[in-house]
Amino acid sequence: MLKTTVRNTPVRNTPVQNKPVQNKPVHKNIKSARALQIVPLLALGSLITACVPAAQTPPAKPPITEPTSAPPTTVSFYPKELGLKWQYILSGDTADKPPFERVSRGPTLFNEERVYAFDQLGRGTEQTWYRTFESDGVYLHGFSKPGAQILITPPMKEYPASSAWAAGLKWRGNFNITVSYEGVKDLVKTSGNYTFTVLEQRQVNLNGNSYNAWLVNRQIAGDAKTLFSESQDLLFVPYVGEIKTAENMVLLSTNFKSPC
Repeated sequence: MLKTTVRNTPVRNTPVQNKPVQNKPVHKNIKSARALQIVPLLALGSLITACVPAAQTPPAKPPITEPTSAPPTTVSFYPKELGLKWQYILSGDTADKPPFERVSRGPTLFNEERVYAFDQLGRGTEQTWYRTFESDGVYLHGFSKPGAQILITPPMKEYPASSAWAAGLKWRGNFNITVSYEGVKDLVKTSGNYTFTVLEQRQVNLNGNSYNAWLVNRQIAGDAKTLFSESQDLLFVPYVGEIKTAENMVLLSTNFKSPC
């Protein structure tokens, strides 16, 4: 925030003129967690699930919605409703470690497109992912963190249509990445390709809960493999979300109940 002070300079027979003096903005350094460092060129979170889906119609463009603290009463196959919360811990964490929290901010704008935003806070980390939910799946358009924005074009397809889930399902694609930093004119550009493979559906017991989860492997190749983990296994549950993330975090709790 800019702070303004006023210096009054009297002039004979003329009104006093106020001259604002600007101070340089103060930037807060955010200390990264030791076990999970989220830097401008790291980490993509994910949010998909799989179970027996209902018939789908093409989704409408989301309106821009004001934040609310009340959790929603219904949850989609791919949870995205405003106010949904997930708490995670790192795999192998002790009980005294504070959790990371992810929150659905609902519809917003990113690169002049209407998307759904998902924030993460905890242990000094701060990041937001931007996704769209289409009839054929979920697409990641990019993410941001204090002082940096990462744009993915075309958006990376993270998950298939809810009715398409099956062991052996595979999808792939190419993408370009543009990284922009606050106060820096030059852009950092790179590219890569991805492959997702659904390995199986399995029963998973985690932090006192039992889930029927899809195990998915994500492969990143090309220059972009320096931005994301080259190979990562993920776990997804329908109407719940991600119970194991690309950052090796496991689900601790949610503020909502799954309908299945």
